[in-house]
Amino acid sequence: MRLENFKAKDYYRIDQKEGLEVWLVPEDIPNALLFLEKEGVSRSVWFGDELYAIFGMVEIRYGVVEVFFMSSKGWEEKKKTICALIKKDLIALTKIFNRVQMTCLEEETFLRFSHFFGFTKERSLKRYDRFGRTYSMLAINGGTV
Repeated sequence: MRLENFKAKDYYRIDQKEGLEVWLVPEDIPNALLFLEKEGVSRSVWFGDELYAIFGMVEIRYGVVEVFFMSSKGWEEKKKTICALIKKDLIALTKIFNRVQMTCLEEETFLRFSHFFGFTKERSLKRYDRFGRTYSMLAINGGTV
């Protein structure tokens, strides 16, 4: 396994179902990726020549970061290792920032995944994406991982 700083081109190499296309129109995606590469602290998780996941954070205002996770379809093969990396980064973030937040599709699998990392649901976001689906706003406040 190798962990590299995220590069915008990595996004196009990951075999995923949904990504930024859920929130952005296609022509805005390249700029968003360049922003994540330059302004965020993001990582790409590789096993050999295969990209399994991208995760990271962007500070959205003082003391508050938004975290994200995008995975390949086969990421569960390496789930234990990838989750350990994410947990390590989240622990570090909660010691630095007052609030670590994320949004995820309001489905049992995604909510279980976020609760595993210590996030608590704050509210539902109705018709949040371009497809009109409901998401959950989740957060870890005050370094409570």
